[in-house]
Amino acid sequence: MTVLSDPRTPRPGRPAAASHVRWLGFGAAVDSLGTGLSTVVVLLYFVRIVGFDVVSVTVAMSVGAVLGLLTPIPVGRLADRVGLVGVYVGALCLRGVGFLGYALVDDYAWFFGITVLLMGLETTTSSLQQSLVAGLLDEAGRVRAMSLISAVRNAAIGAGTLLGGLALATDSRLVDASLLAVNGLSFFVFAAVVARLGRRLDDEGKRTPDPGSADPGSVDEGSAEPGSVDAVSAEPGSAGPAGTTNAPPVLRNLRFLALVGANGLLFLHDSVLNELLPLWMVTAIGLSPVVMSVLLVVNTALSVGLQVLFGRMNGLVSRTRELLWASVVLLVVFCALCVAVGRMPTGPAVAVCALAVVLLTIAENIHSVVSWEVSFAWAPEARRSEYMAAFSMGYGLQRVVGPVFLIGVVLARGDLGWLVLGAVFALAGSGFGALSRRAKVSNSPA
Repeated sequence: MTVLSDPRTPRPGRPAAASHVRWLGFGAAVDSLGTGLSTVVVLLYFVRIVGFDVVSVTVAMSVGAVLGLLTPIPVGRLADRVGLVGVYVGALCLRGVGFLGYALVDDYAWFFGITVLLMGLETTTSSLQQSLVAGLLDEAGRVRAMSLISAVRNAAIGAGTLLGGLALATDSRLVDASLLAVNGLSFFVFAAVVARLGRRLDDEGKRTPDPGSADPGSVDEGSAEPGSVDAVSAEPGSAGPAGTTNAPPVLRNLRFLALVGANGLLFLHDSVLNELLPLWMVTAIGLSPVVMSVLLVVNTALSVGLQVLFGRMNGLVSRTRELLWASVVLLVVFCALCVAVGRMPTGPAVAVCALAVVLLTIAENIHSVVSWEVSFAWAPEARRSEYMAAFSMGYGLQRVVGPVFLIGVVLARGDLGWLVLGAVFALAGSGFGALSRRAKVSNSPA
């Protein structure tokens, strides 16, 4: 893949690019620490201390989850039209106000309104962050930056969750409300970081020439292998090369929407980890909840290590096809191991479950790298935030549908359910690979 850029544009490893990543990492750490603090508090705080019933709280969260599926594209389109940084800062500040409101509210109507607002905004900020990374860094540095930021986020969320759990033991309204307020303040810190980086984004945008004015001869038409995920082709309705303004609105790009759906199916690994595995290990396999918790800690620690590793590796974006199939194969093998575990005594079952969790962890982190790179490749500069937001909807949709499918089909059907899940991963990977072959569009005449 060829990058058309001004020699003056910062490259990965240069001081300006490294500074951008450091600032994003700092902001993400503060933000995620606050998120970890509040995640374990919210439900118990409003049910046990404020006194709302569980059903009412769940209804508010369900409505917010549905709104969260609908908001990313309009917000992304707004960011493309009026400015990414202003919209991103505004969304972060609104989330901060929402959590400060959580710390004070004791009326259900206010709780319902704030919850719907927060969950509607939550799904927008991750895609806005990715758009900001795309604007600040060149092609080679984007995935590395996302990996490092993800590592920082996971570590900070883990630390915040631990501290939040300790705070819950005090059974104090003041302590719990303070944690919610701290999370609110963390969003304002991150908003200040984004605003600072936004000034640099504007400066670099002024230095970067219009890609449409680049010499067509500078495009390396043979740099991608035919049939690879990175292959270059041109066809009507494709996203278009970065910088073009003729890209269709995302809802009219059917190939891209199909890619979003395939990516969402691959992201079922997230619901497998968070919803299916804990239930399956304890109820179907009979493992101790302590063993299950230890294996989930292994997942978190290994994820952080892999993300740091990926963040320091060069050339990941040139091996997207191989990474995709490595992820799919690992997911299928994971499902096969889960079938085998049901036929083992407890000791070997624990060992195979540990191996399965390790394979799932490697697969999910490799898939994240592939997902970031393909979304960067598809998003035309003129509609970058809109396309990034739509791409994130695959993850959001599986968060709504995934638990129902995994618990109602995979857990309920035992071995057959795991085989069905393995087939879903294989088919989704095949579809994702076929669709993403046209992720890049050549600047040369068709």
